[in-house]
Amino acid sequence: MNNKMSPSVSPRFFSEKEVSKHCTKDSCWVLLGTRVYDVTGFLRMHPGGEALILRRSGKDVSREIEGPPHRHSENARRWMEQYYIGELDRDSIDEDTEETVSDCRFTPWEHKAFGSQRYDCTRCLEVLTDGL
Repeated sequence: MNNKMSPSVSPRFFSEKEVSKHCTKDSCWVLLGTRVYDVTGFLRMHPGGEALILRRSGKDVSREIEGPPHRHSENARRWMEQYYIGELDRDSIDEDTEETVSDCRFTPWEHKAFGSQRYDCTRCLEVLTDGL
């Protein structure tokens, strides 16, 4: 099935929960802000290796795209657009956040302080262990 969108098609909307399920070599989605990309077909072509993308699959990669340590070029950003499949459903954000945060030892405020837009505990752990 080809999920890629043509410019004339209305965007599909996905919940954060749906995006987070696509975190394998067989189905790898990422967020760039509220835009959803199916980068499964790009994994093997990524100059930094597929493992870098897979570690961030199902999550917002905005920080990684902007850098540091490596800010992606405008060409890389244009290239990524061919993998665009839809938008994050903003109405689902609060529902998913409440469910995820309820199992976490951090408060919603602490999640925001860590810079996590998705309020996921994986991101908290990355921030807390960064530099160890």
